[in-house]
This record gives sequence, structure tokens and C-alpha cells, in this order.
Amino acid sequence: MANAKTASIDDLIVRIGTGKQAPDARTALRAIPAAEVVPCLVRAFSDPRPKVRGAAYELSTSTPARARGTPLANVVAGLADVDPGVRLSVLLALNRGWGNTNAAVYAPRREEVRAGLAPRVDDPDKRVKSQAAIIWKRLGL
Repeated sequence: MANAKTASIDDLIVRIGTGKQAPDARTALRAIPAAEVVPCLVRAFSDPRPKVRGAAYELSTSTPARARGTPLANVVAGLADVDPGVRLSVLLALNRGWGNTNAAVYAPRREEVRAGLAPRVDDPDKRVKSQAAIIWKRLGL
């Protein structure tokens, strides 16, 4: 039964990433406890499809429980993704994760983000570079 549930969660993540019935998939995913969703999101960080990886990163901080449950090191590792769209999704996830709701989760861990974030401040993609600068400033780096 756990495998069927995991497969279902994996399918929802793929549907969100590929845009297939994404609103329905998002609604269904919100109803599943973070403890069940987070391991599937972390697995999706390695999906061969950039849009699925990007969606997984963004979903990883879409609720405070997911942000607390997703290992920060896994999110920061996504900053090195070859796809600029994925890097942007990681930065959007981090930016959301540093918001008022999650400040207590991330604030003491800013140094863990620094090494992965530093190269993005000079990223060749302008959107990535801009978002990285916002987070860099927010972290006081």
C-alpha cells in the first residue's frame, strides 16, 4: 500500500511539473501530509525532466511543514543544476522559505546556503542572477 501511495504522490509531482491537470494535482497534493510528500519531492529533485525538478523544488517550500521537512542541503544542491529554469525554481523556493513563516527554519542556517548561492550571484541567466541577489541581501551576506 505504501508503494501505491508513493507512486501516486510521484505522479502528482510529475503532473504539476509537466502542467498536466496541474491545478487538480496541486489540490490533491495539499491534502497529503508533508511527511509523506517530502521524500517524493527529494527524489524528484533528480528527475531527468527539468520542469519536474523545478516543480519539486518549488513545492518543497510551498507549506511550512514541507519547508521544515525538506533537507536544506538537498535544496541548496539544486543551485548547481545545469538548467537555469531549475536554478530559478530553487531560488524561488529558498526565497519563499526565508519568508516570515519560515524564518525560524532557515535564519540560523544562512551559512549552509552561502556556498551554493555565491556562484548564482554571477549567474549567466539574468533572472537567476537577480533572484540570487535578492536572497543574498536578505541573508545579509
